[in-house]
Amino acid sequence: MLQQQLNYFRGRYNNDRRHKALNGNIPAFAYLKTPKASPQDSSNFDGIRRRIDKVDSKGKVSLRRAGRMHYL
Repeated sequence: MLQQQLNYFRGRYNNDRRHKALNGNIPAFAYLKTPKASPQDSSNFDGIRRRIDKVDSKGKVSLRRAGRMHYL
């Protein structure tokens, strides 16, 4: 019962009700008009991942591996 009410509300909110913040458009229409993100041109990608590690003035190296920072 609750799920049916929530589905009805979501459909009404996104597809029927006009919004002031969207200049009177419905959210579904505004969403469809918005440009979507897409991958960048991959023609220059040669399959090799590059990373830049930093070495400070004392020779200490900082690098990120597997989401963690390492200091050598």
